[in-house]
Amino acid sequence: FPAAELSFANADSVLNCVVGLVEISSENSSNYNNDAITYTWMTVDGSIDAGPENDENISVTVPGTYVLEIENSNNTCVSTDSIIVLLDDVIPMAEAGIDLNIDCNNNSATLDGSSSDAGTNIAYEWTGPNGENIPTVGSTAISAGTVTAPGTYTILVSNTINGCSSIDTLVLTADTDLPIIDVETIISLDCDNPTSIIDASGSSFGPDFEVTWLQGGTELTETDLTLDVSTADVYTIEILNTSNNCESSEDIFV
Repeated sequence: FPAAELSFANADSVLNCVVGLVEISSENSSNYNNDAITYTWMTVDGSIDAGPENDENISVTVPGTYVLEIENSNNTCVSTDSIIVLLDDVIPMAEAGIDLNIDCNNNSATLDGSSSDAGTNIAYEWTGPNGENIPTVGSTAISAGTVTAPGTYTILVSNTINGCSSIDTLVLTADTDLPIIDVETIISLDCDNPTSIIDASGSSFGPDFEVTWLQGGTELTETDLTLDVSTADVYTIEILNTSNNCESSEDIFV
């Protein structure tokens, strides 16, 4: 009397993002490889290629329940066994976070992909604009240090069990342009010219720029790009770009 017994031919028993083929073996069946034994493979929800359905062993690429019927042609005795091939192709979600910007006040940024899927079987890897690997804090999705280089940053989230992975990106932009200061030649103070004008009208100006004048280190009240002066001293113009916190200054000797 034949006895059908199925097993997986190797450690790969689940179809996933890495394993695309599972081998099912009947070698543990009695009278294995006996010329008097015929093999018939069947499945309702899987798939068996034409030809191998009468082989001792089969390889499958579709999940489902697979049934082997073996028959001894000498006595017409029949035995069956079944085995289930599972599918694990769940892809972990990668979330790099919102795009980032650095400026003169915040000149570095931390990568935080903690909105990605998490778990003991989830691994994270950040890469920078030039493909460089960026270490994370332990097994988290947060960068161990800050980044400063503009460009595209990519997080790879991998399931270490099923081999499935996904990526997401963010763009880091840098706005560190300094305001322009352009001061024209100053007429020196003398008896013929008791007053003079410091003219910086060629400098950066607009709603995003704040102008500050100092005389000898003391802040003045004027906020225009021109300054009337009547005292010899060191005057300083400071221009702050409030949109990126970048500031330029220049000393003018009168």
